[in-house]
Amino acid sequence: MRAVDISSLDLSRARLAGAHLEGARLAGAHLEGANFTDAVVQYASVKSSDLSTSNLDLDQVTALFGDGSVTDAMLPPGVTRPAHRPEADLDLSDLLGEWLKWKVDPEG
Repeated sequence: MRAVDISSLDLSRARLAGAHLEGARLAGAHLEGANFTDAVVQYASVKSSDLSTSNLDLDQVTALFGDGSVTDAMLPPGVTRPAHRPEADLDLSDLLGEWLKWKVDPEG
């Protein structure tokens, strides 16, 4: 899967191991307990998604774009919010604009 919109889908406990989710829109997707082993999530975006029981690692979380709607409590244990993420809970159009800017220049 690349650059696909799978926002708001229930992917709880989904086996996404090895999946290519580059650029995917995951806003509002239910990702509780999802298996992301070896999944490629570079440039994907999340909003209001609870990642705390997924097995995303620090590198994968850093490769995602999100906003303040994904709080530290919604991240996997031991993972903190990447510095490139806005702290504010953005509306969808603002999130899309910031995400597109970040994809062009991830180093900011």
